[in-house]
Amino acid sequence: MNNPSQIKGTELSKLMRSHFKKSGLSQKAFCELVAIAEGYLSSILSGDKVPGDAVIVRFAHALKLDEAITQQMIEYAADTRKSGRNVKINHIDGIVEVHEELPDSAFNNWVKDARERVWFLDTWVESPQKYKNALQTAAELQATNPQFDIKILLLNPKSETAKQRAKDIWLSEVSEQTKQEVEQFAPSSIRACIGSFKLIRTSIVERLIKTNPTSDKTSMEIKAYDQLPSFSAYICDDRAFMGFFVHGMFSNAVPQLEVHRLVNGTQESKLFKMIEDEFESLWGMSKLIEELDSQIP
Repeated sequence: MNNPSQIKGTELSKLMRSHFKKSGLSQKAFCELVAIAEGYLSSILSGDKVPGDAVIVRFAHALKLDEAITQQMIEYAADTRKSGRNVKINHIDGIVEVHEELPDSAFNNWVKDARERVWFLDTWVESPQKYKNALQTAAELQATNPQFDIKILLLNPKSETAKQRAKDIWLSEVSEQTKQEVEQFAPSSIRACIGSFKLIRTSIVERLIKTNPTSDKTSMEIKAYDQLPSFSAYICDDRAFMGFFVHGMFSNAVPQLEVHRLVNGTQESKLFKMIEDEFESLWGMSKLIEELDSQIP
């Protein structure tokens, strides 16, 4: 029997294929349980696709695998994405893959290795603390790099757009009596998100002071905007995950385009440039969260 610690990269698909075969389920029945397409399952089991964390969790749950094996598969998937092993990359104007949802493990790996920037553009980020360690690592490694920045761009919780986004997500599922409560869902989620990023920023500053007491570098800027952007974007250096604001769904739970700046290593991606331009345009129109604090109860 193989030692699980030795299973990496391309062997991830072998591990998943082995557990799937033991289940005795047909691909059709299993895909209905896991809520994925049969073609996507075939690509995972053949090693042509690396599944996102949420798909792995559903896969493990359907097969009643224990937590240790589930976590192991998540780590191997992250390792495969980071190294590029067993992933067939075909660029379409910089789009290299479509993920089932925002792949947090992959983005965390990008953040840890960031050399120029880490930018978040979303209405709000669910559980920002999941990025804390990666952001701390990046800030420490780039502490002496004047070009490196971390920018967080979120929806203003006091804006009418925030209330509308809450309606877009929940209104079709609630009664007339709860409309007012629904309208406050997005604003309260944004406030909690801002608070979490502030705590992360404080922890980064404290760590930087310990390692470099004379440093006055701003580790992270947080701004709020009033307009709803065309898409969400999680950007690290020359790579980005691009999501969409779909009715009835959170932006991180919808399919994400993984977009790279360079097409075939040379040509500039027009789509990546559009993502950059949208971020920078909104950033220029937005206010630092410190300017809004007095307005946010």
